[in-house]
Amino acid sequence: MILRKATSDDIKLIFDWANDIEVRKNAFNQDPIAYEDHKKWFNNKLEEAHSFIYILEVNNVPAGQIRFDLRLNSWYIDYSVSVSFRSQNLGEYLIRLGISHLSKELNYRGEEIIGEVKKENIASQKTFIRCGFDKLENEGAFIFKQNPKLQNYVVVSSKDWNQNLTTDLKSTFDQYNFHYIKHKSSFDPVMLKAIKPKMVFIPHWSFIIPKEIFSEFECIIFHMTDLPYGRGGSPLQNLIVRGHKKTKISAIRCVEELDAGPIFAKVDLDLSGSAQEIFERANTKIEEIIRYIIVEKPLPVEQTGEVVTFKRRTPEMSNLKDVSEIEKVYDYIRMMDAEGYPKAFLETENLKIEFENASLKGDSEIIANVRIIKK
Repeated sequence: MILRKATSDDIKLIFDWANDIEVRKNAFNQDPIAYEDHKKWFNNKLEEAHSFIYILEVNNVPAGQIRFDLRLNSWYIDYSVSVSFRSQNLGEYLIRLGISHLSKELNYRGEEIIGEVKKENIASQKTFIRCGFDKLENEGAFIFKQNPKLQNYVVVSSKDWNQNLTTDLKSTFDQYNFHYIKHKSSFDPVMLKAIKPKMVFIPHWSFIIPKEIFSEFECIIFHMTDLPYGRGGSPLQNLIVRGHKKTKISAIRCVEELDAGPIFAKVDLDLSGSAQEIFERANTKIEEIIRYIIVEKPLPVEQTGEVVTFKRRTPEMSNLKDVSEIEKVYDYIRMMDAEGYPKAFLETENLKIEFENASLKGDSEIIANVRIIKK
C-alpha cells in the first residue's frame, strides 16, 4: 500500500472518482462535473504551489485520492475512496498517510489541518474522529481540525465502549492529539509510522499484536486480572467462573510473551453486573490509568508472584445444559452479556435458546430475556 503524487496521467481516474454517485451526494456542490471543466481544474491544481494531490494504491491498483489545499494559513483536506475499495477503512489510511507526506515532503510549517464534512456524511465524520481530529459544528456541516505539531497518542480497541476514551482524554489533554483505531486492518506499522504516537494504549483487543509494532512503539495493554494471575484469554469470564467478585486492571507493556510485560499500574475493579456493565466500568478505570501514565510517566515494574494462565473460552463453553446451581446459571448469563459476545444458551434438537439481561431473584429464580433461534 503506497501513497504517490498524482500526475497528468491520472486526470481521467480523478474525473471518474469525482463523478461517482456517492462522492457527488456528499459534496457541497452536488452538480455533475463536465470533463472540460475538470481538465482545466486538474491541470491548474498540478501546477499550484500550495495544492497537492496524492493517489493511494493497493497492490498497484488505484484505490483513492487525497488533496491538500492551503487556504488562509490552514490546509484543507478533500479525499475519496474508489467504490471497489469502500468498507475497508481506507479513508483512515488516506488521511493519516497524507498528513505524514504533508509533514515530511511539503512546504509545511505546522499549519492547522481542516476537513469539512456534511452532516449527513456519518462515515466521513467517524473517519476524521478516528484520525484524531476535533469536531466543531458549523452551519450545514461539521468542521474537523487537527494540529500535527501536537504530540500524538493512539487508543486501540475493537469495542465501541472504549471509543469515547479519545474524546474524554482530549478534553483533559487539549495539548495532545488522540487517535482511535477500531479495525485490525488499520492497526499496522504503516499507519502508526504516519501517526508517530508517543504511546499506544490498547484497552480491548482480541488479536495478536505483531512484534514489528510493539518493538517500535510503546504499546500498553490493559488486562482485567491481577497479573501474573490470570494471564491469557477471556479474563472476565474465567474470573467469574472461578467465583471472583473483584479483580484488578493491570496496565502492562506489550512484549512477545502473552501478558508477561512489566506493569505500569493496577487499579481495583468490581465484577458485579453484566459483562457490558463491567466493561463500561472498566473503561472509566482505564481512562484513570492513561491519565496517570501520561502525567506521571511511571517506569514499569516486572511482574512478581505465581503465574496462573487462563485458557480462552469457546462459545460452546456457554452451554447451560450441565449447570445446575441457580447462581452459576446467573453468572454464565451475565458474563457473556456484552456487545459482540456469544450469549449463554440451551439447545434442543431443533432450537437454540439464548439468554441475556438476567436478574437474580432470591436463591431459586432468574428472570432474563430469551431469544429462540431455529436451527
